[in-house]
Order: sequence, then C-alpha cells, then structure tokens
Amino acid sequence: MTRRKKSLVWLSSILAVLVVIALLAGYFSARIILHFLFAPQHAIDVYTSPALEAAHTRITTEDGLGLDAWELAPDTDPKGGVVILSGLQGPSVTHLHEFGEFLQDQGYTALLLEMRGIAGSEGDHEEGGLGEIRDLKAGLTYLRSEHPDLPLGVWGTSMGGFVTLASLDYLDADTMPAAVVATSSYTNFPSIFADTAIAYGLPESQRTAVEEGITEELGDRYGEYTTASALHAVQNTDTKIMLAYAEGDVQVPSRHSKELIAAARAAGKDPEVFAVEGKEHFIVPANEEGLTEYVGDTSYGRAVADFFARNLRR
Repeated sequence: MTRRKKSLVWLSSILAVLVVIALLAGYFSARIILHFLFAPQHAIDVYTSPALEAAHTRITTEDGLGLDAWELAPDTDPKGGVVILSGLQGPSVTHLHEFGEFLQDQGYTALLLEMRGIAGSEGDHEEGGLGEIRDLKAGLTYLRSEHPDLPLGVWGTSMGGFVTLASLDYLDADTMPAAVVATSSYTNFPSIFADTAIAYGLPESQRTAVEEGITEELGDRYGEYTTASALHAVQNTDTKIMLAYAEGDVQVPSRHSKELIAAARAAGKDPEVFAVEGKEHFIVPANEEGLTEYVGDTSYGRAVADFFARNLRR
C-alpha cells in the first residue's frame, strides 16, 4: 500500500470515528433533554378566582389519570363546546382563563383542560404531546357526556396545538371536533425536540441524529400515539382547521405552521390561516398575571370567534 493510500485509509477511519461520536452525542443529548427539560411541571403557578373555583371539575383519562378542568358555561343554552389547551412548559391553562371567558361570552361552553404533569393534574410530563392525546380525548368525552347534542371544538396553543391536530387521527365519530384552532403548533415531536436542542446550543448538524435518537428513545412507550403527527393528521381529516402563528416565534419556529399549511393544501384541504409579525408565541401579549390579555379585543380573537361561529353549528 502506498503512502498516499495509507493516508486516505487513516483519514477515512478518523472521519468514521467522528461521525459515530457525533451520532452518539446527538442521541445522548436527546436522552438528557427528554428527562430534564421536559420534566413534570407540578409546581407551576395556577391562576385562581371565584369564578374558576366554582367551575372546577376533575376528569379521568383512559389510562386512569385525574386531570384538573374548569367548565365555563354561558347563561343561555350553549352553541357549542370548546376544549382549551396550553403548552408543554406552561403556562397553566388557568392563565388562559380570558380565552375561556371570551368563548363563554360568545355563547360557548369552554373547558379549560390542564394536561397531565402540569399543576394539579396527575402523571408525567415527558410526552411532548403524545400521551397528552389521551387528555384531549378525555376532555372531549366529558363535554360529549355533558352535552350530547353540541358541536365540539378545540383551541390549542403550542403543544396544545399539536395535540389538537394530532388527535384528529385517533378520535371516534362521537368525539371528533367539527372545528379546531391550532396556534403555534409543531409538526411532530422529534422535529420540535431537535429545534429545542439546537436552541440550547446543539449544532444544527446534529438535527438528524437528535431526531433519530429521540425516536429510538420513545420506542413504543405511548403505544399507537408514539408516532402521532400533526403533519399526517391535517392531510387526512374533514374537521375544519384554523392555523395561527407569529412569524418571529422563537419557541416554535413558524416553519412548522407553514409546513402544516402546505401539507393540508397539498391534500386538497383548505385550512384558514391567521399569521402575524412579531414573536408572541400565544399571539396575544402577556401581562403581569400571565397570558391573560382579553383576546376578544384583538384581531386574533375576532378571527377565532368568526371561525367557530361559521363552523360550530348544530
């Protein structure tokens, strides 16, 4: 073997070792972030008020977890029932009480649903929207049992937006919502997981390794929900969909919503889109109490109200 060939073999071996190290780094980074960044949020701040205390109830999921929920009903017969979901690392859904009160004022029963692992809801909070599909199923089942004839809807933000969309692949006809609003949703868990790892300093070159690592780590932990994908769901549902996002969102990059919009349209669907400039993950700005701006005073709130008015009908 010539000196040049020996050098090439040596160089190839070094590169192969570096590739393996990079893949292992991505994989173990995925494991570390999974178990620490996405830890349960039981100590998270919960907003309280006399109205919420009176509206509180408990809901049980199909895997036996007890969840906190608050049912805000209008004074007249409701036009529909809407489940409201928050995100992965908060805030507590109680900090979206203004969203619920806004829908209540519009004549809907709003169910603020605290997903597993957050505040007083039981369970772990490492699912990233996979196990939480069971939570939304429980919320919709509760509304259906309380209101057998009402059209149902969902309004979810961030992870709640992902759960809103991904669940459409798993709900039965009785609990399938007629219309959903998904704000700042992501396409699937491995993709947003990689975004999060990169935001915490992992090189972009490790994206594929991280996505493969988290997929392997999940295995079949959540059964049929392990491979849940909002991207798949928007292409295969007849539910009316509104997708909302902020162009400069730094928590869930707007490319996720744009990919969802493109996928739905490619499948012949016609999702409604509400897009704004800026960085507000929840579209409306936060105030001193948390994410409780009165959404009804915004173009976003008016767009959501109009969407539900057209699509939640008996």
